[in-house]
Amino acid sequence: MPEELKRVPADSVLFAVNYHGLHYADCDFMVYNDTPDTNPLQAAAVAEHKTIHISPDPSTDIELDEPVWTGFYSSHTALWVAAYMGCDPIILCGHDLYSRPVKHCPPSTYHSPQFDQPLDFHLRPWLEDAKNMLLHPERIRAMSGPLVQLFGAYQG
Repeated sequence: MPEELKRVPADSVLFAVNYHGLHYADCDFMVYNDTPDTNPLQAAAVAEHKTIHISPDPSTDIELDEPVWTGFYSSHTALWVAAYMGCDPIILCGHDLYSRPVKHCPPSTYHSPQFDQPLDFHLRPWLEDAKNMLLHPERIRAMSGPLVQLFGAYQG
């Protein structure tokens, strides 16, 4: 992930999906679908990081007044918000769908059952819903990982 962030243009708006990106950059937004109380790392990030929180959870700083595609993952919500805000391009960094040997960024003692699912499980919502539910999917590019085949590779 840190090597991918070096390729992102310096003036970009940065979204942390859950708390992961906050370990590597000063993000403008943290987007999460899960109730922070279900994950101690998420709860700590919501309490400690002063970035703008966007979530269907009451801990949100922004209430979205549009129907939002929250999908299955917080990354779905983050992509929808980025497109709604007019971000172009939208660059996915460190988004490997749990396909790398290290299943958490950074590694920790917290372990979600979804980490152990096969890649097809994680790809399914993207293949079935993303192209139809996301605003402007043509703006999205992936730095690496399985979503390059769906959205194309970021070349910047």
